[in-house]
Amino acid sequence: MENMSTPLVSVIVPTFMRGDIAVNTVQKYHEIFMNFQRNITDFSFDLILIDDNSAEADFELLATALEPHAHLIRNKTNLGPGPSRNLGINLSGSDWIWFLDDDDSLDPTNAEIVVRE
Repeated sequence: MENMSTPLVSVIVPTFMRGDIAVNTVQKYHEIFMNFQRNITDFSFDLILIDDNSAEADFELLATALEPHAHLIRNKTNLGPGPSRNLGINLSGSDWIWFLDDDDSLDPTNAEIVVRE
């Protein structure tokens, strides 16, 4: 994970029992937002992935694959997506929050328009 004190945008992604899908999606998000960071002055971000108490195998897959790309937080019990997003907000400290789900598709061109605005 990049070492930034307070990122401009926190991308919060809740997930539950979908380790393989979440890994692929979050890696794509990371690539898109890294491109923004390289191309847009004063843009910084972090990815916060909230695992909603998935099975151990899913959590381990996430922990192994996403370590350099995202902050991984695991709920002690299954709370659902809303409370998981709220936890991400509480951990963030960023000026802006961007909610994405673990199976969303993010169009880089449209996302860049939002980021530049």
